[in-house]
Amino acid sequence: MSLRINYNLASLLAHQSLRGADRSLSASIARLSSGERIQRAGDDPASMVLSQKLRHHLAGIDQATKNSEEGVTMVQTAEGAMDEVSQLLIRMRTLAVQAANAGVQDPASLQALQNDLDAAVASITRTATNTSFGSLPLLQGSLANNTMATTSRTTVNAISHDMTLLPGGIQNNSTLTSTVAAPMTLDHSSANVTLTGLVSPLPGTTPLLGLDQNGTVLDNIAGKTMTFTGPLGSRTITLNASTTINDVVSQVNAFTNQTGVRAAYDANTGGLTVESTWYGNSTLSVVSDDMTAGVSTVGLLDSNTTVANTSANVTLTGLVSPLPGTTPLENLDQNGTTLDAVTGKTMTLTGPLGTNTITLAAGATINDLVTQINAVTTQNGLSATYDANTGALAVVSTMPGNSTFSIASDDMTVALSGVGLLDSDTTSATNATVTRANTLVTPTTNQTVQLDYVDANGTTRSLTLTQNPASGNGLTFTNRAGGPELVPPYTAFAPNAFSVSFVDTSNGTFASTIAVGAGNYTATRLSTTFIQTGAQANQTTILDIPDMRAGALGHTANMAATGLASVLDLTTTNALTSGNATNAILLLDAAIQEVTEARGRAGAIQANALESSMSNLRVSFENLTTADSRLRDTDFAAESAAYAKYNIIYQSATAMLAQANQIPQTLMQMLRQ
Repeated sequence: MSLRINYNLASLLAHQSLRGADRSLSASIARLSSGERIQRAGDDPASMVLSQKLRHHLAGIDQATKNSEEGVTMVQTAEGAMDEVSQLLIRMRTLAVQAANAGVQDPASLQALQNDLDAAVASITRTATNTSFGSLPLLQGSLANNTMATTSRTTVNAISHDMTLLPGGIQNNSTLTSTVAAPMTLDHSSANVTLTGLVSPLPGTTPLLGLDQNGTVLDNIAGKTMTFTGPLGSRTITLNASTTINDVVSQVNAFTNQTGVRAAYDANTGGLTVESTWYGNSTLSVVSDDMTAGVSTVGLLDSNTTVANTSANVTLTGLVSPLPGTTPLENLDQNGTTLDAVTGKTMTLTGPLGTNTITLAAGATINDLVTQINAVTTQNGLSATYDANTGALAVVSTMPGNSTFSIASDDMTVALSGVGLLDSDTTSATNATVTRANTLVTPTTNQTVQLDYVDANGTTRSLTLTQNPASGNGLTFTNRAGGPELVPPYTAFAPNAFSVSFVDTSNGTFASTIAVGAGNYTATRLSTTFIQTGAQANQTTILDIPDMRAGALGHTANMAATGLASVLDLTTTNALTSGNATNAILLLDAAIQEVTEARGRAGAIQANALESSMSNLRVSFENLTTADSRLRDTDFAAESAAYAKYNIIYQSATAMLAQANQIPQTLMQMLRQ
């Protein structure tokens, strides 16, 4: 036996054992106090990795279960509304059957039945429009839309359709192909002039007073006004003697959000330009006071150097010539078109002072029209004249130069040619507006694209979509005509049934354009509403609920040629009072079947997809939770035994350390002796 002072090996060994016992005891206490076997990765790395994966999956399953529950609630909401629509259709069919019993129905009874049916049709559309889940509409057809092809998304925002305007329907999974035949450029309507002065280039800080505009000196600026009208509205600015070019640009651009008009100036060329912020031939006009000391009536941004007033003229002819002003307007020939539906039609006249609408009475003569227009001259700044020798009917602005001027007339032809009185456009299928705005404005051209799709009967349909400057900032194209017929009733598609919206790839700067390459841009009619019913990606259930508005029901009856393309037409054609009750029954049978099938599909989704998913998810959650518990949770029986062991070892190690620390005391006894 050897005794040392500097190194007490027995004490070191006892201390090492005590530290190990302390760690084991602390770990055991932590497991018993928390109930978890793994509290850090070092406790069991392999089990921790597996457990963490299970927990991620469990969290997804828990949320997927909630998603399925919300999906069931959503489907039940839609199905409840469809049940109400079905009950209304059954009620309407009963009314139609009653009206078909014509032998005992007098006109008053039929009208009462029609009124009842009209109210039911309105209720169907109201129910379909108002039914929503949160802010998501359920019965307007938005749950089954067109999914863009990946290659088309960089050019096209959306290709969409309105089922209420598709009497022939559209085949499910039909590919809608929008064809741009040749490279297409979308640009803005604009107006521009060139300003010159004593220096060149001309800085934007130069006052307007005394500058030359396209050959005319602007020498009378102070107090004069300019009115800029764009697709969003109008704004008038007032100039003073010190107004600079930059001042005009700033004032126009300050109200761009209100007018849709913006301005820019190029000091190098002297070019002052205003343009519509919308693409296509959108509204754009510049009306300026005379800013010349002479009588040329030229204003800023005004290229008209004549004094001729703005006017609209047509020639009327009849059975006699010359045609007296006392001749009724009805059945007169206007520029080659017969006005055979004049009674009760309206004309809206907009002049430099305001707008008025006049209504033509039965038997109204040419002189009556002239009198009605001239009676409101002080209100709108327009006056009318008629020359019986030539048949010339004219409306003229009382203000010189390019003053605001337009005439919008109802269609006054039986043949639906879209021509109204004082309407020189005989080619449009819609009511035209004769507009004589500032001659400086250069309108751009509305472009067209083609669209092909397959209707519900399997027939391929082709139609032309025209750029609509009043929709989507001029980036949306819609079909202005129905088809395949030239006039209603349409059996395939009505006007505005389809739209294609292009992506704005410009940088938004002044005079920017959008180039659309030639090619085919496609979308597929698929349900775009998915319910995430699983914890993993793409574990979804498709929810497809069709459009339930009155205008979208009854298409499968294929009765568009009779004027009954949808349930809505039962109201527009007064089917019960016009003796069309039998066809109404057939149409309603088809509509009832459509709603019944839609309810069946919704019920199948609820029972076989959503509720089944919920049951499966709950079982998976239970089993995976058990597996995670086995990895993570503490076995209290085993851990209690381990705790007792570690506690005893800890106490023993503590006692032995104390004994080991007493050994060096023996040396003191030896030294004393």
